[in-house]
Amino acid sequence: MPVFPSSFPDLRAHVEAQVDFLSQVSRHAVDTIEQLSDLNLRIARQMTGDGIRLGRALAACSDPMQMGALAMREIPPAAEGWRGWQGALMKVLAASGATLAHDANDGSWQAARSAGSAAHAAGVGSAPAPHPIQSHRGEPMAYTGTAQDGPPDALAFLRTEHEHLRLLFARCDDLRGLEDAEERLAELVDDLCDALIVHTMIEEELLYPVLREASGDDELFDEAELEHAGARELISQLEVMYPGDEHFEATLSVLADEVAHHIAQEESEMFALARTTGVDLSALGQRLALRQAQLEEDMSAPPAALDAAMPHDGRRTPPRAPD
Repeated sequence: MPVFPSSFPDLRAHVEAQVDFLSQVSRHAVDTIEQLSDLNLRIARQMTGDGIRLGRALAACSDPMQMGALAMREIPPAAEGWRGWQGALMKVLAASGATLAHDANDGSWQAARSAGSAAHAAGVGSAPAPHPIQSHRGEPMAYTGTAQDGPPDALAFLRTEHEHLRLLFARCDDLRGLEDAEERLAELVDDLCDALIVHTMIEEELLYPVLREASGDDELFDEAELEHAGARELISQLEVMYPGDEHFEATLSVLADEVAHHIAQEESEMFALARTTGVDLSALGQRLALRQAQLEEDMSAPPAALDAAMPHDGRRTPPRAPD
């Protein structure tokens, strides 16, 4: 840190704020690279496993017609998986940009910009502070849930959200047991719980009723709703725990296993069923994306000042906004 004359105390404070801002940018960049690495490794493993499984199945076929039918049956899930990976990739990049813009607009950017002004006033050269990442409209970047070639259908949209949940669980797993990582893990688990609550809500409000009515398969959707209820119970337990508490690790592990089982069943049985129902999956995908955006906006709304200061029955997080 440079030595400043005693007549410029404000200049020192502003330059320190600018350095803090640049440190935040570096931390966000490292975090984004880690997320992208996890995501790319997961899709590589999935594609390799799918390719081996399909190759073995084709090798076991002696009839060319059977081979063609098998290949055609495997194309839609593979395409949905690829679109899900693309959507998850966009979500990671957009979330990184939105986080940077939020930090910048939340004070660090203002302090850094003031540093440039103070340095200029003091006669000290200073490069202009970086601008937050923005969209072409001048707004902070945010994930829209749409791909470049148009809105995804319901199955591609849900695969993207499933990949996002897998990524959050993987990041939690990376932090577990690390020294000085409890605060980061607690924040990440909060994000995970919020994402799970929103995801289960949009499925129960929009996806399950439409597919249940179209297919008449009550058993499949009753089981899915029971699994959601079990996940919400585990989430309610995590919300009053901290990393390091006696049952925190076990509860998070059970939640990860249950969600992984639920996602696997959805992407196999339920998605296969959805393709046979005749439901307009494109329109359903748009409704899911819109409802998710509404719920995320409700949950991100700051609580009233008095409510934020009051205890919430042992919760370490404020209560969720009503739907």
